[in-house]
Amino acid sequence: MVTRRTPPDLEQADLEEAVEALLLRGPAPSSFMRYLDIDGVAASMGPSSVPNDNRVGLTDVAPEHADALIVRVMAAYRDDGRGVSWIVTPRSRPADLPRRLEEHGFVHAATDDMAGMASAVVATFDVPRGSDVRVVDLAELRRHVHVMAAGFGTAMTRFLGILDMYEAGALPGSAFGYYLAYVDGAVVGYATSLIDHERGVLLLGGSAVLPAHRGHGHYRALVRARIDDARRSGAAAVVVQARRTTSAPILARLGFHEVLPIRTFGLAPPDRAEPRSPRP
Repeated sequence: MVTRRTPPDLEQADLEEAVEALLLRGPAPSSFMRYLDIDGVAASMGPSSVPNDNRVGLTDVAPEHADALIVRVMAAYRDDGRGVSWIVTPRSRPADLPRRLEEHGFVHAATDDMAGMASAVVATFDVPRGSDVRVVDLAELRRHVHVMAAGFGTAMTRFLGILDMYEAGALPGSAFGYYLAYVDGAVVGYATSLIDHERGVLLLGGSAVLPAHRGHGHYRALVRARIDDARRSGAAAVVVQARRTTSAPILARLGFHEVLPIRTFGLAPPDRAEPRSPRP
């Protein structure tokens, strides 16, 4: 049985802000992560041209300036050969931002919609007996990059870029965490986290289990390991941006509750060429 808990030390507005902000900020600036200085939004360029690695959000601009902002953002990513994902939530301003984005060529795909979710730092669910989740360092995670790629069904080159981004570290006041799930000594899944001490939250990062090992509780065990680490680190809550079609239903069964709906409007790269490395 799962008992739903509301994180005791954070208000709803705090959780909403953390969920949205941590979609856009976390890794330290490096040759693999660049933060753009554009008034009215938070914007980043990540390790590849894939739209999900290049994000814009926390939009707060007057209606009369919104279209000019969209054009400026589009030009910044197009000039670097990148696609971009624009994050839209009920906190976004102006309220008609979705319509404006679509008029400029952005496409909303319902399959990419996410639920911003939160949980207290007390796990109220059990994990299967024999599940073996270990905290590892980045070097060990890198040795199993094939598990990361196979778990998501994505090219390994993209995850190599993500690992290089992790290598540069997190923004001040934050730190990444890495986890591997084992069966009989073989790695079958992975997970990451980001502890944000300033906001008092731990973010559940990417996590996946190899297809042949799904349905045996390994994903649940990876969630439990990160909640336990959140408690030990003194975090007031655990937050996550979960896809509605995959992880959100699982996390809801584990006691997470939705605090913020998230929609993503994507714009494909202008061509297939890999972008220049972002300038530090």
